[in-house]
Amino acid sequence: QRGIDFYSTLFDALLERNIQPFVTLYHWDLPSSLEMEGGWLNPNTIDAYLEYADVVFRYFGSRVNLWLTFNEPNTFIRQGYSEGNHAPGRCSDRSRCAEGDSFTEPYLVAHNVLRAHARAVSLFRELSETDGGAIGITLNGEWAEQTEGPDSTAPQRYME
Repeated sequence: QRGIDFYSTLFDALLERNIQPFVTLYHWDLPSSLEMEGGWLNPNTIDAYLEYADVVFRYFGSRVNLWLTFNEPNTFIRQGYSEGNHAPGRCSDRSRCAEGDSFTEPYLVAHNVLRAHARAVSLFRELSETDGGAIGITLNGEWAEQTEGPDSTAPQRYME
């Protein structure tokens, strides 16, 4: 309840100042209790995410019209389940990670994250059929251009 009260007060203060809240539901911060049950590798995390989204939509949907389900899933999936340099620190390289499989886990996690996104969007639309809100996902893209130096093919190789 303390978290709900905190954000309720915050949203009210923003709206009083004519600032429209724009909420990201997940920004790389899975509760440790879910991580101990397998995290995003476990399909049950989808249900937990949907329960969380349902609570947030119901408590704040009348004051928040703009929502993001996930922030840059490619980044937290790649770094967390392939490279191992972000939580939960899983990868195939045993010199860096105690466990993980960089060749299969990122795909399993991506599948579960996209399913959670789809279900949250569906729930959002069901709960807000007439209030004009919007929901999406933040995807990151990368770009490279040659600025200096002798290797004019480096940006192209990077992008490939």
